[in-house]
Amino acid sequence: MKKVVSIIISVFMIAAMFAGCGSKGDATFTAVGVQNIKNSSSINCNGALSNELSEAFKKTGNTLTVVEIDGDPYPVGKNITAEYDVGSSSDNKASRNKMYTQMAVKTVNNDATPKTAEIDMLKALTVLSRSVNSLAHGSEKATKRIVVCANLLSTTGKINFVDSTLYFDTENYIEYLGKELPDMNDISVTWIVTGTEGGEQENLNNSDISKLEDFYRTLIEKAGGNVKFIEENNGGEGEIDKSGWPDVSAVNVRKDSYKGSKNLDVTLDDTTLFKSDSTEWLNEEKATAKLESLVDVINDSECNIIIAGSTAATDSSEEQHVTFSKKRADTVMDKLISLGADASKLKAVGIGKSYSRYRVKDTGEFNTEENHKQNRVVFIVSEDTDKAQYFLEVAEKFPNINKDMAHISFTNVCRIYANSPKK
Repeated sequence: MKKVVSIIISVFMIAAMFAGCGSKGDATFTAVGVQNIKNSSSINCNGALSNELSEAFKKTGNTLTVVEIDGDPYPVGKNITAEYDVGSSSDNKASRNKMYTQMAVKTVNNDATPKTAEIDMLKALTVLSRSVNSLAHGSEKATKRIVVCANLLSTTGKINFVDSTLYFDTENYIEYLGKELPDMNDISVTWIVTGTEGGEQENLNNSDISKLEDFYRTLIEKAGGNVKFIEENNGGEGEIDKSGWPDVSAVNVRKDSYKGSKNLDVTLDDTTLFKSDSTEWLNEEKATAKLESLVDVINDSECNIIIAGSTAATDSSEEQHVTFSKKRADTVMDKLISLGADASKLKAVGIGKSYSRYRVKDTGEFNTEENHKQNRVVFIVSEDTDKAQYFLEVAEKFPNINKDMAHISFTNVCRIYANSPKK
């Protein structure tokens, strides 16, 4: 009898040891979406993606699945689950982690190929969410992750940038998507942003990338998740023969794509604007060309246009930041007026370094030049948008700097421009 009891106890002890090393209850489940398609850079499996794959296999029970992102996204191959022996040395665990990572890389490189034309990014996020939620089903303590390795474009489905321009109102677009947003509750997303080299697709500039990242950030947060974006050094090893792959339509990123719009939402980045710590144009010819493309849109608009200056965070006071950003916004407004824009429709304000979803964090651990650059911008937005309303709310906190606010109101209703998605 004692022997039987001893055996039972031993079994329970072994089970407990395995549980402590990583049961489903506290495992991490990862769904990786990769975009091996025309019009996108080759996936670099030696960069950020490799790091994310390695992180996915840290302990026993962690499971990873791969999804190919095309016009009809689909799961690729079999799930990969990490298994580490109890008491394994760190060297042994590192060796097995490398093995699991290589298995995932092989799936990405060899098995994830497009079957359907175009890119349906909303469906991709839905498939990824369903995959990771299914893996984690029944476990309240599980960690749920999605890794997206793709450019930011979508060419079919509910998110279709081919049928519109990139200069849409984010809040209106998310409202349009409505109940079709995926269930991303408690899912953390890491988006490795690849380039658009290939096919007929023009490269996205910094302003386009910032705009699209803001769009997907809003979408994912609305769906219950959170996201961080990583700028990847594009290009995998060697050239991939994409000749047999289905086509992907090109998205219009030309500067004249503003024309025909009735609702402006434009971000002028630091490559267009000013020299460091100055209101002097960095490249006045380039800035003039960009602003000139907006004049007709402004004059045809049924509402006022808010020009909001933003600055990178420094040790200077909030008032100093607002004053400086207001001067930059004034410079942009003066240039627009000189090019023929209706001055009565324009209002320049400074928002300084006030943090919002329209900026990136650039203080503390986020104090990097790359983050600072993303905040050295000037926004040009139609007054009848949530973004404009937010900028005006911030501006009103500094009445001595942002004077003459009274004539700006929201009594005019701007029509959503012709290329906006329709319900």
